[in-house]
Amino acid sequence: MNEIVRIRASRFADAIVVRARLDSDTDWRLVRMARFPHADARIGPMACAPSRPGLRATFTDWRVTAPDAALHD
Repeated sequence: MNEIVRIRASRFADAIVVRARLDSDTDWRLVRMARFPHADARIGPMACAPSRPGLRATFTDWRVTAPDAALHD
């Protein structure tokens, strides 16, 4: 299966909220919410295969955008 997965990471107070969806979906699904109390941070894409070799990932787009209004409503 070679579907595009979109990932959205948002800063919310002292946490990071990570959501994902397949390109064919309309709703974001919560992947992880983690405490992140650091004022300064660098961001960027990364992929890894934690249990075995062979993961192949292609990053097709990267954007830094305004805060996600849906998260803050």
